[in-house]
Amino acid sequence: MNSDKKWIFVATIIGVLLIQIIGALIIYNSFDSWSNRGSFGDMFGMLSSLFNALAFSAIIYGLYLQRKDIKITQEEFRQSVKAQQEQAESLKQTAILNSISTLASCYTEMTVHKNRAGLRAFAQHYDEKRDSKFEELEEKIRELSGNN
Repeated sequence: MNSDKKWIFVATIIGVLLIQIIGALIIYNSFDSWSNRGSFGDMFGMLSSLFNALAFSAIIYGLYLQRKDIKITQEEFRQSVKAQQEQAESLKQTAILNSISTLASCYTEMTVHKNRAGLRAFAQHYDEKRDSKFEELEEKIRELSGNN
C-alpha cells in the first residue's frame, strides 16, 4: 500500500471505532436499565442482516472479478505458448537454411580450390575433406529437421 491509501485505511478504522464508542456512550447514558438498552439494540437486527448481505454480495462479486481475471490470464498464457512454439519452429527452419547455405558455400569453395590446384593429390585431399564435411552437414540437417 502506498502511504496515501494507508492513511485513508487507518483513518477509516479510527473513525468507525470512534462512532461505535460514542454510540455506546449515548445508549448507555440514554437508557436507565440493561433491558431497555437491549430492546433498543434489538431494533437494529434487520439493519445488521442487511449489512451482512451486502458484505456477502461484495465477496461474491470479488470472486467473479477474480475468475474473470484468471480466464484472461490463461488466454494470454496460451497465446504466449503458441508464439514461443512458432518462434522455435522458425528458428529450426532458419538453422536448416543456414546449414544448407554453409553446405553450398563449402562445396563451392572446395570445387574452386580443386580446379585451381591442378594437383591430383591436392584434389584428392579436398575431395575427401569435402565428402566428410558434406556428411557432417547432412547429419546436422537431419538432426535439425527431425528426420533421423
